Amino acid sequence: MSIFNERELKIVAYGERTIIFNTYQEYDTQLIGIAKDIRFINGTRLETMFNALYNINRGNVKQWFYLLHEYKMLTLNERAAVRWLMIILPKGCSIDRAIELAPRVGIYQGSELEYVKHFVNDTFHVETKLGCLDKYFDYDAYTFDLVRDKAISKVTYEGDVFTITNANEFNVWGI
Repeated sequence: MSIFNERELKIVAYGERTIIFNTYQEYDTQLIGIAKDIRFINGTRLETMFNALYNINRGNVKQWFYLLHEYKMLTLNERAAVRWLMIILPKGCSIDRAIELAPRVGIYQGSELEYVKHFVNDTFHVETKLGCLDKYFDYDAYTFDLVRDKAISKVTYEGDVFTITNANEFNVWGI
């Protein structure tokens, strides 16, 4: 199933008559000025998740289709970053700003503890240089400190856990 299959996308416009459309061009040629209400009915999993972040309505149809296209171009990690920027980040940000910032978000696919183990071993080569001494490194305490200091953060997207590795940069910006 392709994420670009427009046949699955169904958006209904209510007005004098009910019409189902799936592209902005259809809306622009047939429904502009006629539709009194617009609702997302069905779509791929990706389209449904996007609509949950940015609900379509009469005032944002053109922008919704444009941002949907931009959202589809993002990688899985970048889409997880968009979710984090909009929902998890304390002040959140708009969908268009989140899509713009997504490539700048450091993201690791795995839990916070898995990230810390990867980071420490990759950076300091604890396992290879120190042999069995890595068993004495307190990964849980280091993870706790990074989470407490808001240096890393966790987001779940499509059932997978991701760790934001530069969360403090965005918390400082106050996005």
